[in-house]
Amino acid sequence: MDGEGCWDFPSDAFAEILLRLPATSRRRFRLVCRHWCDVIDDRAPARPSEPKPLTYVIRDRGWSCATGSAYVIDDPAAEGRCREVWRGGPLPATGCCFDTRMVGTCNGLLCLCDNTRPGGAVSLVNPATGESLALPPLPGHARIGGIITRWHETYGFVQHPATGRYTVVHLPCYSDRTGQLDAVRAFTLGEAVAASAWRDVAAPVGANCRLDAGLVAVDGAAYWVTKGSERVMSFDAEDERVAPVAALPVAVVDGNCCHLTEVRGRLGFVVTVDEPKLARVEVWVLEGGRDGRAWSCRYRVQVHGAPKASRQQLARPHFVFARAGECVLTIGPEDRESVVFAHRLAGAGRLQCGEVRTNERKPGTPVARARNAHIRTFAYVETREPLSVYSRAR
Repeated sequence: MDGEGCWDFPSDAFAEILLRLPATSRRRFRLVCRHWCDVIDDRAPARPSEPKPLTYVIRDRGWSCATGSAYVIDDPAAEGRCREVWRGGPLPATGCCFDTRMVGTCNGLLCLCDNTRPGGAVSLVNPATGESLALPPLPGHARIGGIITRWHETYGFVQHPATGRYTVVHLPCYSDRTGQLDAVRAFTLGEAVAASAWRDVAAPVGANCRLDAGLVAVDGAAYWVTKGSERVMSFDAEDERVAPVAALPVAVVDGNCCHLTEVRGRLGFVVTVDEPKLARVEVWVLEGGRDGRAWSCRYRVQVHGAPKASRQQLARPHFVFARAGECVLTIGPEDRESVVFAHRLAGAGRLQCGEVRTNERKPGTPVARARNAHIRTFAYVETREPLSVYSRAR
């Protein structure tokens, strides 16, 4: 079927409709006919563009209120070129006192959490369309007590690459000092927007989580680190199963900082060793398929000279981007500001370990900065996909 003579619809309107669909759907629609394939390839490519760095800047306003703003860095090689795409305020149905933190991003959707609400109030935002969607609270959220103020650390935001479905994952391990985890909670967009849509997925006996090491989403799964046994666990959004993945590549020593990260579609593990005159950072990447996986050291960062309190640190949870050539992002203080620095890799080949060396005289290229703020970095691909399709019918 070549589509000629059977399609009488303006290409501009057709392209606008296509841009509102997930990339996974556009890939399937390319197979309908030659005309659809040409329009999609020219006006709405099915293959998503290379992600841009998005910095989420958190400013403390006092009285349990903190506001966030999101900025996109269009060119990591250009100094100070970033643009605001979203400015925070009270999330839908949360009120006037708020502490909005970023959970994660999938394509161009931002997953946010207001930490002032019991269990955290989660919302999704599309900066390109201005739409937002409040998720239902966790079942029994009114009974969740304690002094937890960092609920966003217990959530993850996952998109399955084949189906395009979005799932918000919650690790309810805050009530136990050991991080014990009996089940993982999941909410998939497109299902009924009601508290009952949160469902429990059983975890293996003895499962637990170490929240300070991060909860990251990679290729349709959410990953976290266990306590004690020091292994990586995962929640797979396709078959909704919680399972161990692999042991950590290196032993975690007291005093060393470690966390999970995403490295261009693969799971990464970051270890930082602080010494009196030097900080050494290694990034290990989990290679191979699910049947056979192994860790390899892919990046090394050395920060020389500066006192420990003023040293640059690897940006998290996302730190490496391929736009304008592969570069690594770090964050450090400069003139009472928090600054994001971009660094070109030395010796970064396909089979080599890329290296970055920085010191006070050569800190890197400053690409974003904010005063009296905390900065996190994420991956962002603008999308016109509407959130309204996930809203409850009224």
